[in-house]
Amino acid sequence: MDSQTYSEFQKKYPLQARKKFWKKMVGQIVGVAVIGLFVGTFMGGVISFVVMNDVIKDFNLFSFLLISITCYLLFMAVCIVPYALYVKAYIRRYYYSGEQNFVTIKKGVFAPAEIHVQYQKIQDVYVDQDIWDRIWGLYDVHIASATRTSGIKAHIDGVDQATAEGLKNFFLSAIQNGNSGQSVSGVVQNVQGVASNIPPRNQAVQFQEEISSDKYPLSSKWMFGEIITKVFQAFFSIAIIFFVLSIQMSDRKTSSDFLFLFYGAFILIPLLWGFVTPFLWRKNYSFKFSPEFIYYKTGIISIEEKHMPYGTIQNVNVKQGVMDRILGISKVMIENAAAAQTITDNQGRITAVFSGVILQGLSLADANHITELLKGVVFSKTGSASPTGL
Repeated sequence: MDSQTYSEFQKKYPLQARKKFWKKMVGQIVGVAVIGLFVGTFMGGVISFVVMNDVIKDFNLFSFLLISITCYLLFMAVCIVPYALYVKAYIRRYYYSGEQNFVTIKKGVFAPAEIHVQYQKIQDVYVDQDIWDRIWGLYDVHIASATRTSGIKAHIDGVDQATAEGLKNFFLSAIQNGNSGQSVSGVVQNVQGVASNIPPRNQAVQFQEEISSDKYPLSSKWMFGEIITKVFQAFFSIAIIFFVLSIQMSDRKTSSDFLFLFYGAFILIPLLWGFVTPFLWRKNYSFKFSPEFIYYKTGIISIEEKHMPYGTIQNVNVKQGVMDRILGISKVMIENAAAAQTITDNQGRITAVFSGVILQGLSLADANHITELLKGVVFSKTGSASPTGL
């Protein structure tokens, strides 16, 4: 894509093309390199002992290694070079634009996909990073509407922190006003000054008190429950492996001491992970009810920051699981109309994953108190949200 085909919006909020390219390439190279070891060894063995052995009678290890390395390098080249060309073309064709009433995102090489999302239909805006993004200092900005397609395609990935912040503020301003009402150049010149041709979709709300993770932090009971749950899962999964191995080795002369050492060493990592992850998750967990939206941050390695405007809220529920009831804690689940994320297992069964905001580790009294505040402010007669689910 040459410079003339970039939108003004895209020039204002550019991709980090070089970093995006190498992020994709490094991940591909690592995967291909690992698979290539097996492919190179297998092909080297086939060529050496099936083909070459009939020609060279005194075939040796050096010849096998030489053929294996050659096959490995050829495999790497065949997989990586076309992929590099594809990634370069993908980045060149990457297009997005903030129009007067909607945002346009177009991406793809062989089967380009283009999506248009009206600002009025955006349910929430969130910024996240996977592990490769964190290494390269990149961010992904997602916008979600009520369709599953938007959750898959409606995101701009591969921007730096400043650009991600600018995109986030632009979309939040557009949501707040319901309609940009400006030309593209006007939007680019002043993101914060987004005007509106219709009444504001989301009016700023004022709560009687601060509602944030500082005032309602994760309780020690939640930490205890998470640690117990993860440690139990580690013991249970490893116990199954230990049981199967002990049966298979019962006919062999394998001492129980070996199995005990194997079990102890194998369970150490899951146990440590079970102890550490709740502390890491609590460190990154944060939420705050601002006048314009709910800010919500979670994650351990992959960090996600969600911004949910009050006008998009559909349901607010207080929920307690079995462990929650035992520990005397609860959670507040805040849901909008954004399409739920799904996970498909090996049997093809599709499971919906809650994609809203979950305030964790609250006492039942605090959970009910926060819910009542939301009902009184967001679902009031002066608000714009429907009291569905309450």
